[in-house]
Amino acid sequence: MNIDLDTPPGMLLLMHDVPAEIDEEFNRWYPDEHFAERLALPGFQSVRRYRAVGGQPTYMVIYRCDSIMGFLSPAYRHVLENPTPRTKNILMRFQNVVRATCRETWRSSNAIGGCMIVVQCKAIEGKEEIARNFIKGKLAESLVRSGGMVTMSLCESDAEITSSSNSDIVRRGMPNHYADWVILVEGYDPVRLSLALHQEVLRCDSQRDGLLLGSLTRYELMCLYEADAELKQRAQGQ
Repeated sequence: MNIDLDTPPGMLLLMHDVPAEIDEEFNRWYPDEHFAERLALPGFQSVRRYRAVGGQPTYMVIYRCDSIMGFLSPAYRHVLENPTPRTKNILMRFQNVVRATCRETWRSSNAIGGCMIVVQCKAIEGKEEIARNFIKGKLAESLVRSGGMVTMSLCESDAEITSSSNSDIVRRGMPNHYADWVILVEGYDPVRLSLALHQEVLRCDSQRDGLLLGSLTRYELMCLYEADAELKQRAQGQ
């Protein structure tokens, strides 16, 4: 299955480290407070959390929204700029942050894998369509044949929305790193998937394929939370 998305969902990807002394509190904060707050917002569909396997940043969270404009909505801005004391304390201590607000322009299927390799990349100017065709065709088909991939997504970030959808509170801390395009490769066999992807990276010719491939980070799925329609209606009615 190949899914070209005429109305692309919005994706916010956040990769980061946290100091060891707040790791336990940080991992409690997500289910205790943060997930419910975000998933009550209009348009928010799901939140996924990941932990890195042998790499950094250590943690990654992916928020999925009906549209990228959900990350500019008044409701989202309100919770962003009015965090609880607990949220503010944790967010201000994030380290090595990579952040991108994206349009998910294509995915190969609706499956979800237990492991994911995040590929940060950039299309060569003027060769964006060549790069998209390379990702959807040669790269995806090769990884499917390897036997380790269940789905792949192409997320194209928007620099202006990424900046605008960030919190002023966080922005006053350490600056974020920015990812241009992000390819999310999901599978069930992390070793096989990693080997196959590294082989494809070595074969990639940037001038021919229109794509500059950057860092690859392997993650394992920690949890998936989906929005509850009834709870969302209650929250929005308050």
